[in-house]
Amino acid sequence: MKLYEINEKIRELLDMLDEGVIGFEDENGEMQYITEKLDELEIDRKKKLENAALAVEELKAEADELNRKAKALKERADAKSNRVDSLKSYIINCMQAFGDKKIDGEMCSLSVSVRDKVEVDSIDLLPREYIRSKTTYEADKKAIGDAIKKGAIIEGARVIKNPSLSIK
Repeated sequence: MKLYEINEKIRELLDMLDEGVIGFEDENGEMQYITEKLDELEIDRKKKLENAALAVEELKAEADELNRKAKALKERADAKSNRVDSLKSYIINCMQAFGDKKIDGEMCSLSVSVRDKVEVDSIDLLPREYIRSKTTYEADKKAIGDAIKKGAIIEGARVIKNPSLSIK
């Protein structure tokens, strides 16, 4: 039986108790007492909830492991990218040392070209027209929450009750 089915059955049995019914005959003709059936369903319900909580813990552990692996892969990728940059600089330096502009090899061809690149030594010294600005806005939820709890009415925000699950 699924958890929602157990919950529905518990509600049905509680409604029967409210109506004064203390028992009923099951499909085999045996007498079933509502309180005993409620105890059985409550045990099943708690076991299902516990299993769901264990699934949450397992998924959380898997997500943590994937995040750890992603971080390690990112570090490896960054190291490879740095190695690429280093090797390219080495090749350029070696070719420029002998004045080579192009080398045709069996597997690949190499050529060095010079391109313009802008370097900014100090953004503080640049004229305003050469500076782009980025502005981001975000709500200060802590300050909003504190103000609302003290009685302030802040249009566009409210404090809601948010259930939180703790699994230990």
